[in-house]
Amino acid sequence: MYQNNLSFACIPFNFSQLEVVNQKTGDIDTTLLYAMLRFQIANSKLLSHGTKTIARTREQLASFLRVTPSKIDTRVKQLEKLNFIRKTVGTWFCKKRLFISINKEAPEIEVHFRKLLFLNQHTGDSKASLLWAKIAFALNKSLIEHENTRWCSLKRETIAKLLCVSLRTVDSIIDDLEQKGLIVSQKFIWHGKRQLHFTISTPIYEKIETGLAQGLQQNDVLLPKEEGKKPEESPKKSADGHFCREEPAKIEKSIRLNTNTYKNNNTISTEKSKKEPYDSSDITLNHINENLTYRQMCFLRIAFKKTIEQAQLTVTNEKEIFEEIKFSILNPVQRKGILSFKHAVSRCMQLLRQRTWRTPFGFNRYAEYGKEIETYRKAQLQAHEARKRDECNRERKTTGQENSYTAQAIRWAQQLSTYVQEIQSKIGDENAALMPKIEFAANRVVEFINKGADKLAIKPYLPAGTLA
Repeated sequence: MYQNNLSFACIPFNFSQLEVVNQKTGDIDTTLLYAMLRFQIANSKLLSHGTKTIARTREQLASFLRVTPSKIDTRVKQLEKLNFIRKTVGTWFCKKRLFISINKEAPEIEVHFRKLLFLNQHTGDSKASLLWAKIAFALNKSLIEHENTRWCSLKRETIAKLLCVSLRTVDSIIDDLEQKGLIVSQKFIWHGKRQLHFTISTPIYEKIETGLAQGLQQNDVLLPKEEGKKPEESPKKSADGHFCREEPAKIEKSIRLNTNTYKNNNTISTEKSKKEPYDSSDITLNHINENLTYRQMCFLRIAFKKTIEQAQLTVTNEKEIFEEIKFSILNPVQRKGILSFKHAVSRCMQLLRQRTWRTPFGFNRYAEYGKEIETYRKAQLQAHEARKRDECNRERKTTGQENSYTAQAIRWAQQLSTYVQEIQSKIGDENAALMPKIEFAANRVVEFINKGADKLAIKPYLPAGTLA
C-alpha cells in the first residue's frame, strides 16, 4: 500500500512564486540563488542607506549552488539585468565582498531552506529535491487511483521546463531518485493515453517527515534563549543560518575602529582619538572624514599594492608614497571634485599607473611622516656637504706637496737629459763613469712620480723616448 494523503510538511517551495520567477530567469539555479539572497537579506541587520544589505564573497555564494565563482558572476549579472537586485563591490573585514540588496519591485519568492537542505541530504542536490517536492505537491491534488494507490501524472516536458534542463537530464534525475527509493514511477494508460505517473511510498514519506521534525526540534533545543538578554540579542543559528550570515550581525562590536590615527593637517600630533560609533550606512566607503577608518585603510593598502604589482612600478620607499596618497585623500584642498573615497583612491592609483605622481603640496610641512622625512633629508644633506668640505681641504693640503715633487722630478729629469747628451758625445771608457749617474737620476725621477708628481709636466724635460 502507498500513501494516499500526504501533507505539505516536507515541501520547501511555493511553486506558484517559483514558476513566476523561473519564467523570468530561465534557470533554476539563478532562481534558487535569488531566493537564497532574499532569505539572507530579510534576516540581515546590515544597512546601506537605510536598505537591508548582505556582504558575501563569490566563494560563499558558489558553495550554496555547488558551482564555480565564475558561474556565480554570470547569475548575479543576470539578476542585476532583470532589476531584481542591486550589487556593489567593496571590502568587509579586509576581504573583497559583494554587497547585495533587493529592489523594491522585485518579485516575491519563498523557499524554506531548512527543509531544502534536509531534502538535499536524501536526494543529493537541489534539482532532485525540487522534483521530489513537486511530485509530493502534485500527489496532494491528484485524484488518480490505480491499484489502490494514488498517483500523479507529470510530463517529462513539464519537469524539464520546471528544472530548466534537458529531457535526458530529467530521465537521469528520475532514475537516481528511484534507485534511492524516494519515488516510484510507472507508465500506464489513463483516459485512453499511456502516461508517466509517480507516487511516494508511505514509509519513505514518513521517514523524511519525522527526520525533518526532529531536526527542527533539535535546533530549538540546542540553542535556547539566554536569560537576561533581549530576544534580538540572543544568537540565532540553524540549518540555514550558514547562509544567513557569517557571525552575529552586531555592527558596533564586529567592526573595530583604528584609534591610533593622526589628526588633520592643521594639528600634527599622535594623540589617540575617541572611538566614534560606526556609521553602518557607509558600507560602500563613500564618506571621507578627518581620519580614515580601519576599512578604508585596508582598502587603500590593497589598491596600492595591486597597482604597484600590475603596473610593475619601481618604488624606493613605499611607505612614503602611501603616506603621500593618504595625505592627498584627507586634504580637502587636494580632493577638489572628488565624489567619494573610492573616487579619490582611483584617481591616485591612475596617477601612479601613469607615472605622473608628485608629492602633494604641504606634505613635508603638515604631515607627521612628511616632517620626519624632511628632517632626515636635511641631516643627510648637511652630512654630505661636510664630507665635501673635508675633501676640498685635504686636496688643498696635498697640492703643495705635489708641486714640490713635480719640481724636484723636473730637476732630476733635466740632469738625466744632460747625462744622456754627454754619453752620446763621448766614446770609450768615459761612458762607463756616467752610467751610475744616469741610473741614479732615472731612479729619482721615478720616485717623485710615484709620490704624486705630474707626469705630463715632467715629460718635456726627459730624453726622447724615455717616458711613454
